[in-house]
Amino acid sequence: FMQPEAVYIMAALGIGDGIAPLIGYNFGSKFFTNYFGATKTAEGSASVVMGTYAGIYLFFLAMGMDGFDDHLARVSAAIAAFVEAMSPGDYDNLSISLVLLFFFRYKSSTGIS
Repeated sequence: FMQPEAVYIMAALGIGDGIAPLIGYNFGSKFFTNYFGATKTAEGSASVVMGTYAGIYLFFLAMGMDGFDDHLARVSAAIAAFVEAMSPGDYDNLSISLVLLFFFRYKSSTGIS
C-alpha cells in the first residue's frame, strides 16, 4: 500500500475516474462512443487527466511520501484517461488498475525512467 505505484493507481481510480462522470454529466457537450459502445464525453476524459495528476500530487503530500515524479504523474494521468475512455461499460476501474499495474511492471523491468 505504501508503494509509489499504489499511490498512482489509487489516485487514478479514486480521484481521476471518480470525477469523470460528475464532470461529464454536468458539463459534457462533446460526446463520443468508444469501440465497446460506451458513451463518454471529452470533458469527462479531460477531467480524468487533471484529477489523476492532482490526486497523485495530493496523495504523495498527504502520505508524507518522497518520490513524486512529475513526468511519471503526467504519463500515468494520460494512460488512465485513455483507458477510461476506451473501457467497456462498467469495467473502467478494473481496466485502469490493470493497465497501470502492467505499465509500472514493464517500466521497472526495462529500466525506463
